Amino acid sequence: MYKVLLATKNRDKARIVERLLKEVLHDVEVASFLDIGFELEEEEKGTLLERARQKTQLFLRNTTEYNDFQILIGIDDGIGIAYEEPSVDSRGMTERILLEDSVRRGDVIVIARAFHMVNLETGDSASCLTQIPFIFLGNEAGVRWGDMPYPLGLVLAPEEGKPPVAQMDQEQAHAHTSKYSLLFIEEALHTVI
Repeated sequence: MYKVLLATKNRDKARIVERLLKEVLHDVEVASFLDIGFELEEEEKGTLLERARQKTQLFLRNTTEYNDFQILIGIDDGIGIAYEEPSVDSRGMTERILLEDSVRRGDVIVIARAFHMVNLETGDSASCLTQIPFIFLGNEAGVRWGDMPYPLGLVLAPEEGKPPVAQMDQEQAHAHTSKYSLLFIEEALHTVI
């Protein structure tokens, strides 16, 4: 069994990543910074991949107790419009998508997730970037930042003609995420294991 520590305090993100890891590693125990009480934070800078790496480095600089964890994974998310480089400013991009006329119905919106993985026993590391495409449905309802925890869920769909993300059940959401993530995660994990 592998023991994996996720460098995040976001329970939803941890749940999503844990499920992906179980598809790749099968026999895995996953915990997050919340679970172990790791409270330190610092502002990350740079690209999504750099920010994911910085999250692992923060942990490694500030503890020598790994609690039998074998793998540490830093995670950072971003959003891109069409085929622009995904931005680390998720709130700004969400507001741009919801409020500006620069995004048209049918445009591709990419939810990007960067992973930096470290083998805590050998020090080997690898990174990967997943990009999950969605279709912009338009914002005729005038959804704004703060209306709900994930406002893009009302204006994005996995494919043209499908219901918005907010109407997907967990299985549908996982299948869409998995389709665009598993290969990258598996390759990076096998580099560090």
